Amino acid sequence: MSTLTDLFNIRIGFSKKVVVMEKLYRGIQLWSVESRLPIRDAAAVRYASSQNPETLLETESVTKEDVYYILPPSEYYRNTLRFPFSEQQKIEAVIKYEVDDYLPVGAADCCTDFYGFEGWASRSKKEVMAFSVEKEKLRRMLGGFGRYAENVKAVVPLDIALFHAVRPVVETDRFVFLDIQDDAAYVCLIRGGVLKSAGFYTNRDPSRYETAIRSGLLVLTRDLTDATAYVNVRRSTGDEFRELSLKVLEGIGVSYRNISWNGHDIMTQERADASLEDTVAMGGLLSSLNQAGVRGTNLLKEEFRPKLKGYVSIKEFIILGVLLLVLLAFSTANIVSELRFNKSRAALLNRTLDEISVRYFKKSGVDSEETKRLLGDVQSRIRTIQGATDRRFSCTQLFKEFTSTLPLDVDIEYTDIIVERDHIKFYGKTKTFSDIDRIQESLSMSDYFTAVEVSNTGTTGSSEGFAVTFVFDIDVSEE
Repeated sequence: MSTLTDLFNIRIGFSKKVVVMEKLYRGIQLWSVESRLPIRDAAAVRYASSQNPETLLETESVTKEDVYYILPPSEYYRNTLRFPFSEQQKIEAVIKYEVDDYLPVGAADCCTDFYGFEGWASRSKKEVMAFSVEKEKLRRMLGGFGRYAENVKAVVPLDIALFHAVRPVVETDRFVFLDIQDDAAYVCLIRGGVLKSAGFYTNRDPSRYETAIRSGLLVLTRDLTDATAYVNVRRSTGDEFRELSLKVLEGIGVSYRNISWNGHDIMTQERADASLEDTVAMGGLLSSLNQAGVRGTNLLKEEFRPKLKGYVSIKEFIILGVLLLVLLAFSTANIVSELRFNKSRAALLNRTLDEISVRYFKKSGVDSEETKRLLGDVQSRIRTIQGATDRRFSCTQLFKEFTSTLPLDVDIEYTDIIVERDHIKFYGKTKTFSDIDRIQESLSMSDYFTAVEVSNTGTTGSSEGFAVTFVFDIDVSEE
């Protein structure tokens, strides 16, 4: 497990501190940490009832620091999705179509990101939790930062921050976790190292809150043989709300225990100006940032990020200026040398091309485009003669065999077909991934084809609905 020094090993530009802010129901919690290592002073943690991030950062004398903002579940939408592939690039391409049916607004009006879990799926499959936040909410959130908006480096959902904090601490494979905050409670089920389900309940009305969280807990604990909940209570929680939340657990027969963060490096902070229970989400976020190879979740997409920070000291400006002058001088020398070398090579190439042109085309000055055209004509004639001399492997015969072998009960949209003597490349679309398997099985039954491979699959959305794209590489038998 990471030590405290490893936890805060965050080097970002010229920043002096890392600032983590967590938006709670009735306030904001702020945690500022000196990033210079080793850390000798405790993290400065404080809770403020103010909902204005700009005021808090101004009080902290923030200048060049990078700010990480933890967003509560009431500000975003959450969906658990499963994909028949595990490649991150494919998931990023298709996930916007997968979440569209779950969102009360259009997917184009939201920023969506995801976190992929390990443990549920095989190498060829993936279970992810997708998070979507409306772009208008992001704009309002960044507006609250005022002149510090460009300091915000990432907006992370609370689910991920708490998951990285709680999962290493609780040794049980399946458990319910309850985080009681200032008039709000976050509840989730973690099973097999995967965040399976979660809920967020606010105390606008005590009776409605009690009914809602009871229903949510009953759903989460129905499949647990040992219904035990692990509870974290924030210092900002009022006694009345804490007792109400714990009474719900007792009422449905769920035993609970308070998580002890002492002894776990992830939450160690000597002389910290806050209880360990208050900093659980912040510690989990910073721990996730330092996990090599783990994909981070950031709802702040490129369109909301400033292109360049405006804080540059005179000393830094001088250093950058000197470096730029050195690079400019080095680049100028390289350019002059390259020009001389390329000029001599160009002259040699022109002489060689003229010799080849006279030898094979009986005239000089034949340019590259005309050469390609003449050679293309020759190659076309060769292919025509070869195809005509072997009727079995003519393009017409191969295409006839190919089309007659395809399954009749599968809807196929042809995108492109390239038929050659020894190879066929087939691009198209169909409705499901299982249709691709049926097409492959049918083509493999033909004696004409020695290998039928699916070289690429994907998904696409269109005005006509969801479609699966594919590319087949088919080798033709030479016998």
